[in-house]
Amino acid sequence: MDKKYVIGAAMGIAMAIMLCGVMLDTDWQTNDEMSEIPFTPEEGADFTKTLNYAIFETYGPLLLVVGMLLFGAIIGGAAVSQEEEDEHDD
Repeated sequence: MDKKYVIGAAMGIAMAIMLCGVMLDTDWQTNDEMSEIPFTPEEGADFTKTLNYAIFETYGPLLLVVGMLLFGAIIGGAAVSQEEEDEHDD
């Protein structure tokens, strides 16, 4: 096995473990409170009861981890594509 494949696999496993940890640690509010949150606050309403607050404040860490996983997938896809071009050039 090539060293970069081992490092890539280790990083992938670490990212998957981080994603699982964030998902398990997140309070998903399964008691139908999320369906009652308006997108924009009414005048004089509390900002903490809006969808914007829920997405970026409550689920922010989960969004960061998912964003990092997607970014890693893009970089990995570009690297694999470049390796395939190099193999065909020989």
